[in-house]
Amino acid sequence: MATDPCGAAVLLAQDVRQDWKGSMPSLMELTKIDKPCALKQLIELMDLPDGRDINTSLRRYIWEDVQRRAAAMNSFTPPYDPSAAQDTRTSQKSAWIAWYDATFH
Repeated sequence: MATDPCGAAVLLAQDVRQDWKGSMPSLMELTKIDKPCALKQLIELMDLPDGRDINTSLRRYIWEDVQRRAAAMNSFTPPYDPSAAQDTRTSQKSAWIAWYDATFH
C-alpha cells in the first residue's frame, strides 16, 4: 500500500464490492488510506445494494469516513442517507461525485 496507495484503494474497493466476509476488513483498510483517491473510492461505494455482507451498517461506516474527510475541507457537501433506498443513494452518490470532481479537479 505504501508504494501505490491509489492502486491499493482501487483494489480494496473492488474487494468491498465482492460482498463477502472480507468486505468489512477491506473497507477498514481503505479508510486508512489518507489520499483523495481513497475518498473517491469511498464515494463510489455509497450506492452498494444490500447483500450477503453489505448492509446499512457498512454504508454508515463509509459515510462516517466520507464525512470526516469532507469536513476537513470546510466546503458545502451534498446529503447522503446510508439507509435510503438504492435509487436515492445512487442519486446522492452522483451529487458526491460532482462534489469530488469540483473539489479535486
